[in-house]
Amino acid sequence: MSRLVISGVVVLVIIITTTIVLMNMGENTLGPSAGPSAGVSVSQSDSSSARTSSSSSSSSSRQATTTAAASASAHPTQTCSSVEECSALIPEDAGVEEEPAGHVTDVVVPDTDETPGDGTATGMLKCVNTRRRSEMGWRGKGRWKTESQARSQCADFEYMSLECPNEHGFEVYCANDISKAQTLLNRECKGDVEGTQLGGGTNSHCYGPYEWGAVHGGGANRGAVYKI
Repeated sequence: MSRLVISGVVVLVIIITTTIVLMNMGENTLGPSAGPSAGVSVSQSDSSSARTSSSSSSSSSRQATTTAAASASAHPTQTCSSVEECSALIPEDAGVEEEPAGHVTDVVVPDTDETPGDGTATGMLKCVNTRRRSEMGWRGKGRWKTESQARSQCADFEYMSLECPNEHGFEVYCANDISKAQTLLNRECKGDVEGTQLGGGTNSHCYGPYEWGAVHGGGANRGAVYKI
């Protein structure tokens, strides 16, 4: 009887011992396998995220550098440290073509309350810019010294223009159409050109005299127009 009890106890101890050993072996097998795998997965994810972030940062840096370079080229004396600042330095009209400049001989008509002409039937109709006289079909008739001589030269025309006077007389031009001639101040055909734009405010070699009897002699590219 005692042998049977002892044998049963031994068998029970063996079973318990075997169970404990098997359990320990199972833990050692599962633990290390799961650990490194999870660790590798997390490491790969972190590495991918880091590469994406680095790539995005590099792209933004290149974009900011390109924008800054373009801005610096257009505005060499201005600097910027961010995309927003660089964008603000670019002119609003960048890439917009400017309108072509006016005719090189055009001048701006000065503001004035002066009425063109002398206000009489035989007086000066107006003072005009004659730089484009050839385009308007005017005819040159040489240099003369009296009103009657000038009128006789333009007998077959509607108007005569007197300009560029000197001691030898004034130049005479005949015209049928004066509508395209730019109107100037009356005083510009009377020798007073100070502060005007045509000819830089001078009469150049057309130094006068500017009064020839009852008519004005005009000036440098300034024609005193009279009706024939």
